[in-house]
Amino acid sequence: MSTVRLVADVGGTNVRVALADETGSLASRVTYRGADFTSFAEVLTTYLKMVGDIKHCSACAIGAAGPVDGDRVRLTNTGWAIDRTEISTKLSGMPVALVNDLEAVAAALPHLAADDVDVLGGPAPLWPAHRTMLAVNVGTGFGAASAILRGGSWWTCPSEAGHMTLGSIGTPEDDLTQVGAGIGGASIESLLSGKGVAALYKRLAQADDGSIDPKIEAGDVFARARNDAAAARSRLVPARAGAALGAFARPFDRGLEALRARRGPRDRLGGGGPIPVAAA
Repeated sequence: MSTVRLVADVGGTNVRVALADETGSLASRVTYRGADFTSFAEVLTTYLKMVGDIKHCSACAIGAAGPVDGDRVRLTNTGWAIDRTEISTKLSGMPVALVNDLEAVAAALPHLAADDVDVLGGPAPLWPAHRTMLAVNVGTGFGAASAILRGGSWWTCPSEAGHMTLGSIGTPEDDLTQVGAGIGGASIESLLSGKGVAALYKRLAQADDGSIDPKIEAGDVFARARNDAAAARSRLVPARAGAALGAFARPFDRGLEALRARRGPRDRLGGGGPIPVAAA
């Protein structure tokens, strides 16, 4: 039986499709812009025309940026819906697995080797970690899922963390949640992904005369949290093992160090250890 699988990563902006073998190596990898298509089924049709016969594939796995409800997922940041049965029919009855995209990333964390990750904020930890790990991705949206070791097996737990509502932060004049409120709601995702990052940057880098300081970088914006009491308290959340995956991880390295510079006697509870990062 063939061990080659058709795999797809369906995000809010891009759709990546490839053929994966038993080692995880990818072939015929193609990235499509979602805005150029009306549905994932249309993307799949285009891809199949390119690769030709896929009878050697034994199964299909799709990670999609949205909550999975039974055999169906509706993407959070687009109008697309993906139906597992519909895709299986399109693939001549091929078995199809449909999961949340960050749940798929969390499932991969225990299989990463030390060479697969960079480290932020300290010496490299022992790897692989045998404690709870967290996968976070900042892109068009904000996604998070955890990998939990129980009874010798890894279990994954997806979430819609990006859609949690933020409470007020700071004074009314400096309440950063108002940035998100101006672009659709004061949620984590509205501030820390997509348009929210640009809006947050503009808010924090804007001078009194309305001009933008070109010397302000992403790390500087993140580092401003060092003066925020809520951010200081957040460092107490136990996170002794974890991995963050996303394009914004490296620019925040300096900001992370700025937060840790304010260490107190309770920091032994968490937030002081290194963070393995695999940039997506």
